[in-house]
Amino acid sequence: MLKSVTNFLEELIKYLPSLSVDNRIILLKLAAPLALVVGIGGTLFSIFALIILIVFSPFAILGIVNGYGNGFAILFFSLFTSILFLSASSDTRKLKLSGFNKFFLAVVLGVFGLIFTGGYITAIIIGFLGVYLLFQIKPYFK
Repeated sequence: MLKSVTNFLEELIKYLPSLSVDNRIILLKLAAPLALVVGIGGTLFSIFALIILIVFSPFAILGIVNGYGNGFAILFFSLFTSILFLSASSDTRKLKLSGFNKFFLAVVLGVFGLIFTGGYITAIIIGFLGVYLLFQIKPYFK
């Protein structure tokens, strides 16, 4: 299923203007460190969010805090997206196709998380840019 989705998106991206080879090389060099930084930052954010949710849980039980369930949804999507980015960083550095697939799944999960938590416009922008830039460097992965 993942292969058919990536093939479909790759065909759509072909109709858009492509980046120059120099820009693709820069993106390729930045992909693995970016995945590592986003993975570590997202994991730390998830731990911080869990602590905040635990601290405010008595207020949520009393009905004083609104949007408590939305906080758990953000925590869930952030944690799993961060784990995917962390697992993609080493394979992306080695230019393995599995690294590309994990990176792609992390972007898709992040977009679904934004849609689920109400960030529709942000999801469209991040989804389009993430997929466009990611598919610009896909030919380098084997």
